Amino acid sequence: WSSDVCSSDLLTPKQFVKVPFIPIQPKLVSTPVETNKLLVIRRGLANVPVKGGYIAHSGVLQIYEGKTYLLEYGPKGVSQKEIIVPDIDKLEEFEFNGEKWSKQMIGNNIPNEYDPETLKKIMENITKSRGDYHLINNNCHMAQEGLRRAIGLTVEKPYK
Repeated sequence: WSSDVCSSDLLTPKQFVKVPFIPIQPKLVSTPVETNKLLVIRRGLANVPVKGGYIAHSGVLQIYEGKTYLLEYGPKGVSQKEIIVPDIDKLEEFEFNGEKWSKQMIGNNIPNEYDPETLKKIMENITKSRGDYHLINNNCHMAQEGLRRAIGLTVEKPYK
């Protein structure tokens, strides 16, 4: 510091310019919260090997408002269960009721109007319109694919 700065070089209070205080607004990054997501799930139906692999059973997994629902169709009709599997959205496979399931990692976001009860009713209507459960002609794959089509999703490589 040099000693040539003297008090006459400093501003007096009368020389201060009043500037209005303008707070800096933080930049908000909006990240969409996925509150309604549908994923296809599969598990073995039987430990009976067939040409090309094993017989598979499929259904859908719905992640709705932080809860997870498993929706499937079988000989006893449409069934829906709320399941608790920690971090299920990050898992490729999960276990529920002693069964090992695989699932899509991405799935589809669907409108919130499709709550779990609505999806169950849609699947029930689809399966009833096709008649009784039949392993070949009216099965779990047709039910989950029909549900996805009914709510506007594309079904790649359909079962039938």
